[in-house]
Formats: sequence, C-alpha cells, structure tokens
Amino acid sequence: MYKQIGLAMVSLALASTAQAYSIGFSGNSGGNPATSNVYQVTDLAVGDMFSVNWLLPANTQNSDNNSLPVALRATGKFTVREINNGSIKLGISLKNTTVRGSYGERLSLTALGLTTGNNTVDSARISGGTTFDGAATDNFPAFSTDACFFTGPNCAGGGNPGESLNPGGTDAFMVALMGDFKAGASITLDTFATKWQTGNGSYELAGSPVPLPGAVWLLGSGLLGVVGFGRRKLNAQAS
Repeated sequence: MYKQIGLAMVSLALASTAQAYSIGFSGNSGGNPATSNVYQVTDLAVGDMFSVNWLLPANTQNSDNNSLPVALRATGKFTVREINNGSIKLGISLKNTTVRGSYGERLSLTALGLTTGNNTVDSARISGGTTFDGAATDNFPAFSTDACFFTGPNCAGGGNPGESLNPGGTDAFMVALMGDFKAGASITLDTFATKWQTGNGSYELAGSPVPLPGAVWLLGSGLLGVVGFGRRKLNAQAS
C-alpha cells in the first residue's frame, strides 16, 4: 500500500512541475505616468495560463499633472490556446475592478497592448468580445508593443464611455497574432499595457503577471485522494 502511495505522490509531484514558464522584470519601464515596470512571461507553451494585475494608486499624477482621487485597478487572465507555424492564439479575460466611490466621472479601460519577445507580429485579429472588438499592430501610447486590442476607434482613442470597460465590467475574447511563430516552440509575452480614459485625463499602465495555482490545486487534490485510498485500505484490512 505504501509503495502505491509513494508512486502516486511522485506522479503528482511531476505533474505539478508541468507549468514551466517564468515571470520576471524585463529591464524596461514606461507608461503614463512613466513609472510602470514592464514584466515578461517566458517559455510559455500551449495550455499555460496566468493572471495579470494592474494598479495605479490614488492621487498619482500623469504627464499632464492630473491625478485621480481613486485607484485604477483591473485583473486579467491569459491562456495560450495555440502555437502554430505563423500564428498564435490567446484567450483573454479582463475585469475593471476599480472602486468608484464618490467619484462620478469616467473610469474606463479602453485598450490592451502586448509584446511577443523576439517574435515579429505582422497582423492581429480579435473575436468573441462584447466590449473589446478592435485589433491592430499600431504602437501603444507610452509603450512599445507588437499588437493592441481596443474598445474605441484605435489603440490611442478613448472611444465612447458606453462602449468601454467600466468599473465592474468584464469581457472575454480570443486574439490571434500572425508572425514568425513556430509550432512546438515556446513564446514570450510582456508589457501587458492598458490604456485608461478618465474624467481627469488618460493613463497607461503596465501589468504585473502572476502564475495561476493550478498545479498546486492538482497536487493538493491528488494527495487528498491518496489519503482517502489509504484510509479505505486500512479499514478493509481491519474488518
């Protein structure tokens, strides 16, 4: 019995290391205000997923010396769906988690920008979104990106407040990037730039990636199953 338990634990430990991507500081910064550190996620494979957080503390001044009495906040989830010869596909979900409080003006998330490491992106497409419905390879305001996805007329445009991702709003969509990608190779994603249009001007923020704890949950649930198996075996022997 204990040999079986040991083998099961080894198998689960190996499964928990399948998520082999790395997250680190790229050495770059940017944004508006120009204080956002740019982080990258490297060695991504099909099926990998991670979350990204965005935060601009309240009363932070932008390049026009404007500031907001509330903090801008958002979260996102990124999943690598496909890596093909000439293209990649990503599943993305975003939520504007800004708490409005008594601030009655606009607090809209209007665009998302991505960079793909050393790969060259020739074109971009988006599908499935209800708020985010535009895609381009235009450069992102205050950042250097390979592709951007937006709610307004373009990457830099604020658009209509009613068509933006406002506090409490969520959207999920699929994006495709066409370029010099190779099937079976890993990819890098970085910058995760967001553009915000507010009643006190515009802001551009880089995101902070965080690994999703799927492997930890897998290991934990597996060990619970092993413990359950051991108890049943002992009970059967006792009876």
